[in-house]
Amino acid sequence: MLRAMGIAEHEVYFASALPAPMAMPEWDRLAAAGLGQVLRHHIALAAPQRVLLCGRAQLALFGIAPEQAREPLSVDCNGSPHALLAAPDLRNLARSAVRRENFWNRWLDWTR
Repeated sequence: MLRAMGIAEHEVYFASALPAPMAMPEWDRLAAAGLGQVLRHHIALAAPQRVLLCGRAQLALFGIAPEQAREPLSVDCNGSPHALLAAPDLRNLARSAVRRENFWNRWLDWTR
């Protein structure tokens, strides 16, 4: 996927939104517990050019409704805005050619 995006592995920083594996995370509950603030701090420390979020349910951690996933998004991290692209989770992308096509077109628009 990175190769198709024209990104070298050393140019990417992967991070998990969860502190430990969870089968069915309750994103709203995790957001209420402050995980969103932890993620904002983590993003501010990493200082990426942009953030790709795989799995739209996690938008709850940033106070963004899943219905807004297709809109241009930004997440404010300690006063610094970071462009955010919310993609379907990788399992759903793998299962659906239509979702892959939609994601790819959104990616191309987002990175131009």
